[in-house]
Amino acid sequence: MPHASVNGISLYYEAHGAGSPLLLIMGFAANTTAWGPLLPALSSRHRVIAFDNRGAGRSDAPAAAYTMAELADDALGLLTQLGIEQAHVFGVSMGGMIAQHVALRAPQRTLSLILGCTTPGGTQATPASDAVIAALLQAATAPLEQAFDLTLPLMYSDAFAAAHRAELWQRAQQNAPLRAGEAGINGQMAAVVAHDSFAQLPQIGCPALVLHGDADELVPAANGRLLAERIPGAKLVLYPGARHGFHVEFAAGSASDVLTFLETAPAAAPARPR
Repeated sequence: MPHASVNGISLYYEAHGAGSPLLLIMGFAANTTAWGPLLPALSSRHRVIAFDNRGAGRSDAPAAAYTMAELADDALGLLTQLGIEQAHVFGVSMGGMIAQHVALRAPQRTLSLILGCTTPGGTQATPASDAVIAALLQAATAPLEQAFDLTLPLMYSDAFAAAHRAELWQRAQQNAPLRAGEAGINGQMAAVVAHDSFAQLPQIGCPALVLHGDADELVPAANGRLLAERIPGAKLVLYPGARHGFHVEFAAGSASDVLTFLETAPAAAPARPR
């Protein structure tokens, strides 16, 4: 399994398909397996790079508080290790926070930006309820079956969860060995809590697409609307009835929306003014 040495740690990554590079950044405590429903479509037209953030999956999990700048530099460092100068960047949830910082820290390397079920953070953001946050934190360290039951209603509509429960449970069992440990959970949570890109969002100059489930309780859709308002020229797509796992429940539709958006994105980022 491929690993890259980046910023003093080992990052697990996967590469799929061919074409213009598309970097996928996953969310809190999650790993590359969560991209499974989208990979076939996205890699049919792009060279897709997916990786486990520090603290998750098969990547190293230093016992320290992480920052969004550090996580963004990991993503950029991985691209450098792979010889990729510029890429489209697609992040969901915490991965969408990281993606914002990638675009802000390295605009000359960001061809376009796709933000799924994420937030600008800070005082302008709309937080989840205390009950939802408590359920997420409990799930992070709970036994697998309890964690599954706690997160299922946060991720999917009741109808989708009922229809696909057996399949989703099987996937959870298969991926159980990749669950994030205490060090990774604490490190990533520190980065999430400190995240605040609100004031900087108007500086993002690349094409941007914001995707969100309109029934998301973990990261309410008001945050997606705010991102689309703050990022110049950004397009917003809301999925009716979708919760935090819109990219699974609406896999075909969201993959199509991403590919359509990427068709009109530039092949090269503008040179950075000197």
